[in-house]
Amino acid sequence: MKHYCTTSCISHQKEVEEFEKNHPNYCRHCDGWGVYFSTYDPSPSGVSLSPGTMLDCDVCPECVDKNLCPLCMIETVPVVGHEDNERVCLTCNWKEDNENHEGLSDGPECHCYLENVVELV
Repeated sequence: MKHYCTTSCISHQKEVEEFEKNHPNYCRHCDGWGVYFSTYDPSPSGVSLSPGTMLDCDVCPECVDKNLCPLCMIETVPVVGHEDNERVCLTCNWKEDNENHEGLSDGPECHCYLENVVELV
């Protein structure tokens, strides 16, 4: 069910609809990113190290690990002459090492479920 409680929620819903229109078969496991990012603090508590954050990145096991494009779920092919086994999608031009690649964003924190707000637009 679509729901809207704030302008940012409405704006995000439009972004989701546009993304799904452009990439109807995207990987639902990683939302089209092909990777998972997580941050953690490696300094153990009780030690005199100052806190900090590390970024961890894992390849999606449902698409990229299976040589599928995260945006269209079609098999990717290796880039000729690339020594790191980089892969590319011939359908949508997704490239494994492309820093400009974007998937579906998380969107704003939404409280529609708390407010019992239903579709207003």
